[in-house]
Amino acid sequence: MTEQHAAEEVASEPGAAYVLVIAFVPLFFPHVPFLAMAAMMLGIMEVVMHLAMIKMFRLKHFYSPGLATAVVVLLPISIYTFAYVIRHNVMQPIPWLPAFLYMLFGLGRGSADRHQSERREIQRFFEKRQGGPFGRSPVMAGGRLSAFGSAP
Repeated sequence: MTEQHAAEEVASEPGAAYVLVIAFVPLFFPHVPFLAMAAMMLGIMEVVMHLAMIKMFRLKHFYSPGLATAVVVLLPISIYTFAYVIRHNVMQPIPWLPAFLYMLFGLGRGSADRHQSERREIQRFFEKRQGGPFGRSPVMAGGRLSAFGSAP
């Protein structure tokens, strides 16, 4: 495996990178509670997102990958942390907004990175198929995907 291919493999998992950042940054800044609360908000959002995926993709079974972890691990930890922070007045009302925005920014950025990496994977797939069993595949014409198999 070349270094470029290894770097592309790592870059193709922006969601994993986001989870590492949101989970480990609070460890280096323990006196900044909104960073930890962003991770707890993400724990609750994971359950919501997995349940929404079941509805959106009309899955046959009431399960999507990661749902069990979200419900059994992330949700209880997040609820306990929220209860602790509220009960012990660890955060004033204003830092809740930066925590929410930090979580949303990471989700939005991770989603954009994921779409870009998916485009690269599609491009790579079609580049490998150039001159495949049916002649020229409906692929890359001048570095762009062509829907009709010829240059735009």
